Amino acid sequence: MRWVLFVLLMLVVSPLSAREFEVEDLKDGGYVLYFRHAEAELGRDCKDPTLLNWWQSRDPQLTRQLTFHGKEQARSIGKGFRDHEIHVDRVYCSEFTRTRDTAGLMSLGRVVARRELTPLAYGN
Repeated sequence: MRWVLFVLLMLVVSPLSAREFEVEDLKDGGYVLYFRHAEAELGRDCKDPTLLNWWQSRDPQLTRQLTFHGKEQARSIGKGFRDHEIHVDRVYCSEFTRTRDTAGLMSLGRVVARRELTPLAYGN
């Protein structure tokens, strides 16, 4: 079975031992790909523990939202996957609105928001 596990995280991930590879290598599957969300507005998240689920809000006063350019980035990345016929088996993301939006706009499959990928919101 060929598959690629696709994960969107709020955290920046830098591989310890990255190697260069060609896009064609991804077609064989077996990779876990991490993306940060697409371009978001500048500013800060409110991080107010008294506001329930502020990180899931569409209110830019509470949490940063994707910019127009960020939405285009997400669509373009998804198109690149489809154009190169790279199969994505699973799409996980954090509960932050900007990561859910990024994953959804990529249109690579059903998006599952996971609490354990949302450490900044829960204080983990």
